[in-house]
Formats: sequence, structure tokens, C-alpha cells
Amino acid sequence: VQVTNIGLDVFTDRDEIVVWTTNLATGTPLSGVEVSLVGTGTSLTTGADGLASAELSTARTEVVIAASGTDVAMLASPYDSFGRESTDDVVLFHVFDDRAVYRPGETVNVKGWARRLTISTGAQIALIGDSADLAYRAYDSQGNEIASGADPVSSLGGFDFAFDIPAQANLGFAYIDLSLEGVAGIGGPRGGSHS
Repeated sequence: VQVTNIGLDVFTDRDEIVVWTTNLATGTPLSGVEVSLVGTGTSLTTGADGLASAELSTARTEVVIAASGTDVAMLASPYDSFGRESTDDVVLFHVFDDRAVYRPGETVNVKGWARRLTISTGAQIALIGDSADLAYRAYDSQGNEIASGADPVSSLGGFDFAFDIPAQANLGFAYIDLSLEGVAGIGGPRGGSHS
């Protein structure tokens, strides 16, 4: 629980972290607020516009603390941490199945598309390219593997596979892990999931 008059917001991109402090009662910017990026050794002071910024390094912080006199506000990252993200290209998936609810013994039909997000060169969506294979593993609600396989991905990034749910599969929430193999130039995540 925090009791504070400091409104604290943190914004990051690939190069910079920006901290904005405002008065919670009036919304006006707060200047002279001392800001600490916990664990990085970085301290900042907000200007007249309530802003302070720093270049992101490889160091990451999970918590940002802002202090003005005896008033202190803390903001924890809603993700793993605030910090520089990878600029490697990643694979994105759009996946759907035919019904979403199945019983043991029924066949699940899965279709979708894979695309490359070119973070390294302009953050555009692009085709995967030729010779990619999609590997999948399906799990029941208790994490037991119930199916697996691999299929080639079309030149347009499309895939289509089916599997039968074993009669002994546990009922409840199930999921499929997807992984794309054989794609050059992908340094970031090449996997996804469907539930």
C-alpha cells in the first residue's frame, strides 16, 4: 500500500527510459523529484515539466522510486523489468481451431499463419520465407503431452495440422506450444501458443 502525492509514470522504448512525475491532486508536473532506478545505480532529477530520462543500458530495473522531501512513490514494472529489449526479429502467430471445446477421442483441427516482425529493420510484418517447419506439442490440463508433430509452413506462412485427443486425456484447459524452425535471421522468440 502506498500513500503518496506523487503520480509516477514510466515509459520505455529501445533506447531510453522516461519518468514523469505529477501531483496526484492537481495533475501538474512536479520538478526536482529525485528518481532512482533500483539496482542500476542510476539517479535522475525531474525538470520543470516533471520529466527525467536516461539512456537504457543493458542493466534492467524492476522498480522505479521517486522521492520529493518525505513523500515517496514506487512503481514496479508490470512486466519482468524496465530495460532495453532485444532488437532481434521475432515470429508472430495467428492461430485458430475449429471449435475451441473438445472431448477426449475427438479431432482438433488447427490452422494459422506465422509472420516475421522485423524489429531490426523498421518493425514491419513480413513473410517468413521458404523452408520453415512448424513443430507443435499439445498438452492436457495437467501438462501431460497428448500430441506432437511437425509440418512445413507454406510460402505465405500458413500452416494446418490436426491431432486426435487421446481417450485418457484429462479434462479442462489444454494448450498447444508452437515453434518455428529453419528460419534464418530470427534471433528473438520463434514460438507461440494456442489454448
